[in-house]
Amino acid sequence: MSRRHMKTEELIVTGMTCASCSARVEKVVGKLGGVATASVNLATEKLHIEYDETLLGTDAVQKAVEAAGYGLRKQETAKHVTMPIEGMTCASCTARIEKVVGKLDGVEKVSVNLATEKADIFYDPQKIRLSAIKKAIVDAGYTPREIDSTQNR
Repeated sequence: MSRRHMKTEELIVTGMTCASCSARVEKVVGKLGGVATASVNLATEKLHIEYDETLLGTDAVQKAVEAAGYGLRKQETAKHVTMPIEGMTCASCTARIEKVVGKLDGVEKVSVNLATEKADIFYDPQKIRLSAIKKAIVDAGYTPREIDSTQNR
């Protein structure tokens, strides 16, 4: 296996109830061609896998885990913020902000509420910074306000 094509991922395994379950998942995933290492932590329900992405994809890993009687899903990476925004006067304003922010790479979902003057934004912090989202809002003609840190999840 080429080190250049090695990929490491953490996936969530569902349906495990005991150490035998986690051992079984490790065994079925470890047997897949292209897998360098596979380890399961029962307590956190995480499968840590290192594999050659030219030989194997996560879809094959998912099929193997499901065939063993368990579920598999990617770890959530999205962050959620509720951002106050000033300057909106109508539904067209909210639609414009949703369009501008929604097309940014790394923004997974955006929903703007005119009545509360807030935008709920789900984004991947590894792909986009909050400052870039704020800049897009400013460039669209609106004023993003400071986010209350107790609102972040």
